[in-house]
Formats: sequence, C-alpha cells, structure tokens
Amino acid sequence: MHIKISKSSLSEALNNVQAVVGSKNALQVLQNVMVEATDKEVKFTCSDLDVTLVANAECEVLDAGATTIPVKPFASAVGKMVDGTIEITVDESDCSTISGGSSVFKFKGLSAKEFPSIPKPDGATCEIASNSIREMLRKTAFATSQDDTRRTLQGVLLDFQKDKGIVKAVGTDGRRLAMLDCSLENSNGFAGQYIRQEAPEGRQCGTRYGEGAVARQDSPSHSHYETAGRHVPKLHAGASEDGRQ
Repeated sequence: MHIKISKSSLSEALNNVQAVVGSKNALQVLQNVMVEATDKEVKFTCSDLDVTLVANAECEVLDAGATTIPVKPFASAVGKMVDGTIEITVDESDCSTISGGSSVFKFKGLSAKEFPSIPKPDGATCEIASNSIREMLRKTAFATSQDDTRRTLQGVLLDFQKDKGIVKAVGTDGRRLAMLDCSLENSNGFAGQYIRQEAPEGRQCGTRYGEGAVARQDSPSHSHYETAGRHVPKLHAGASEDGRQ
C-alpha cells in the first residue's frame, strides 16, 4: 500500500476513531487502526468489538491495499510532523513507513485480515436531525450508571417508535431516570437500540459532520449511524433488549 494524504486530513481522521481504543483490549489488533486504501479514498477503522468508529478521507492512492497500525503512537507521530503532505507506505510484512518533511516513523503492524469484520448496513433505516441526536444523548447520558457490573445501565436506550414517529432516549442508573422524545424523519421499521454511554464519538455522531444523520439497522443487535461529510463516524451499538429490561 502506498498513499499520500494531507496532515490535516490524516490527523482529523485518526482523532475521530482512536477514542474507542482502550488500554485493556485482549486482542492486540484492537490496539491498531485498520487503514484501507481504495481508489481516491482511505478508510480508518477502530473497534473494541462493541463500538466501531470509521472515518473516510480523500487522498492520492498510488498503490491500494490494507493494513493495521498501532493507533496511539501513529496519531502521536502524525501530530509531531510538519504541515503538508504525508506519505504512507506499507510492505508485504505490514511494516509501515510514515514520512513527511524531514520526519520518518516506522511501525510494525498486523495484517488487516486479523481485524474483526464489521457488519454492513442493509436493514431498516430512519433519518433524524443531527442536533436532535446531540441533544438526546447530552440530556440523558448523565443519568447512566458508572458501575462496570451493570453494563446494561451504562448506555442510553434509543427506542425508535415508528407508529408514533418518535425516538425516545432513556438513561438510568437504577435510582434516577432521564427521558426525552424526538421526532423521526422517514422511519422504516427501525427498532430500539442501546448506545454505550462511554463511547465519546457516539455522543458526537450527527453533530460535527453534516446537517442530518441516517441510522441503519444491520440486525437486531447491530446498528450503523452515519452523517454526511468527509469524515464519517459510524457506531455499531449493542442490542436493546437488555436495555429495555
């Protein structure tokens, strides 16, 4: 793989996806960002198996391909480089060379084949205003639990009610409860979904990259949220059934 990309685009994309990467992931590949170059675009993906964030950026693709790179040191290295064009080359052993100006960094990555597969959106869809997602999560996430033993209460339940044309956001820790309704646009059978409160980019989905947001349900246990814009964060949320209980 061989691409050329501006520092601003690369830095923004990495900042958008690395928030989901923790220090306690059992799989080493989850400490990495998957980089996929095709045509005139490169896609960056990070995941902790519960939440997946994806950012797209325009670039010059000299040789298409895919690899994974340790995301934290990668983002740190990019931040130290001068503004301008950054060149990324990857050899057959997944060793990446990041160069720009007088700086050169090398990282040993893992094969893209080791990165968990991400479900593709092909189910029910609905549309909701981006500022509505922001308001719903902002006004309900504070009530969610911080107790790691009660994972179903660590998230916000988004209950999509097609018959009423609304989505209901609910957050609770068992003692207090916050609930807010919002109007839906073009709902098509989208069911309730549970969004983990501790996913920072989840709360930002729909607020920074466009005027509208589209939610697509891949299966009863996965959903896909995307907004218009050059960098598109996508969130795969857990099933809603436990959250309803």
